Amino acid sequence: MHDAYMERAIELALRGGKYVRPNPMVGAVLVKNGRIIGEGWHRKYGGAHAEVEAIRDAGADARDATLYVTLEPCNHHGKTPPCTGAIIEAGISEVVIGTPDPNPDVVGGGMARLERQGIRATVGILGDRCAKLLQVFTVNSLENRPFIQLKLAQTLDGCIALSDGSSKWITGAPARQRVHEMRAFTDAILVGAGTVRTDDPMLNVRDADGESPRRIVISNSLDIPSSSNILTDEDAGSTIIVYPESLSDDNPDRIERLKNSAASLMGIAAPPKTGEFLHTALESLFKIGIYHIMVEGGSATLSSFVQAGLFDRIDCFIAPKIFGGGLRSFKAAEALFGLGENWLSFEEPEMIGEDILLTLYPKQGN
Repeated sequence: MHDAYMERAIELALRGGKYVRPNPMVGAVLVKNGRIIGEGWHRKYGGAHAEVEAIRDAGADARDATLYVTLEPCNHHGKTPPCTGAIIEAGISEVVIGTPDPNPDVVGGGMARLERQGIRATVGILGDRCAKLLQVFTVNSLENRPFIQLKLAQTLDGCIALSDGSSKWITGAPARQRVHEMRAFTDAILVGAGTVRTDDPMLNVRDADGESPRRIVISNSLDIPSSSNILTDEDAGSTIIVYPESLSDDNPDRIERLKNSAASLMGIAAPPKTGEFLHTALESLFKIGIYHIMVEGGSATLSSFVQAGLFDRIDCFIAPKIFGGGLRSFKAAEALFGLGENWLSFEEPEMIGEDILLTLYPKQGN
């Protein structure tokens, strides 16, 4: 029954969503005599951890129970005391762990303390799935930048728009709903200024439950129409305009106009259209609490992240359509993706309505 109980712990962990960041999503289940006696998940940053929630739920019955938890229990003080102490105090006899802590400075510490107290610790149950719960946390912790998810919708022949820029709608309604669910899970959506000028997107959550993320626009000219939805709608205060700091002296009127909007401006002291610019921008966004960014386009912006090697996941929706010509998904990535070994691995394709969703990851070591 190990898998079944860990499956339930994973379901619970997902309830934490983006509200636990910068902590990871974690779920826990307490089992005794073949039945679940307590459940818990990390609900919000600064709140009780999943193990503590499950122990509270079980009460005195926790003694001699088995704890299933998606992540190795912490053994250090943070916003809350270490979970290993709560486990020992509750008298739990065994702990089954999905995946070790990804932080090399603390990995194994929780298991070691439990075993010193005579509590058997097993690790690796549904390990790959538990590790996926930590994708954002792992990138945040080890690379000090946001997790970058690239999202695109394209035709079978790799086009994201017609030659005249038309792109609504390539995919069907079910795929578009999935995108809104993805948006609700992220901290921010990022697009290039060209997408704002061409499509005037709202970049919010409409067809799913959850809060709309912040909106980030990268602009190399500060040419963003004052009438744009991202500058005038009720969420305009959530918009961040990221631009090269060198533009400030040459574009005082555009700077002043944008300063008079509800949006925030973030000048980056790095050359525009370079990997250095993106790295510096992501470091700045990370410092203000943006931990997960979904990049939605356009083609030049998607390509710039690929060229810089700054992506952790790609969600590619493929519609059963052929344009025969138009704007390509990744127009500037040929140097990385030629005829040699591919840098990407992908999960099992998923049918969403009439469209296919491919979820891809860069292979380790690339």
